[in-house]
Amino acid sequence: TSTDLRVVHVFSDKQHYRSGETVLIRALPLDIHNELYAKPIEFVLINPGRFELLRRRATSKNGRFVAARLPLPQHLQHGEWRVEARAVDSHDAVGTVYFNVHDYILPNFEVAMVVDQDQTDVSRVNVTVKAKYSHTVLVDGSLSLHC
Repeated sequence: TSTDLRVVHVFSDKQHYRSGETVLIRALPLDIHNELYAKPIEFVLINPGRFELLRRRATSKNGRFVAARLPLPQHLQHGEWRVEARAVDSHDAVGTVYFNVHDYILPNFEVAMVVDQDQTDVSRVNVTVKAKYSHTVLVDGSLSLHC
């Protein structure tokens, strides 16, 4: 089938996933005039054995990128997976993103909370929070503390 879809820039939210997680896809489909492709895009989830597990169709919302959610099975083959993006009713992939699926465990880290000693107002307490991995690299992130 002929289509005016030229290229799809496809991105996943992470490079590594575990079984049962959901792959969040964002794509920017461009037509032969380098403008946003307005027709539906089909995303195909493909395992390392090149078996197509899942297909999802999506279109651009408000003239922006196209988004899709592709859940990974609980029991799956580990290795390099991919999501191909193509025009609906076409077998030609015009965009692909690769990612790894394997069991991984995030490293442990230590959290230290230090109360500012120079406080007089006990209704509001300033606290400095520091977190570091066991190999002394600081953790980059955010914290919400509710009492």
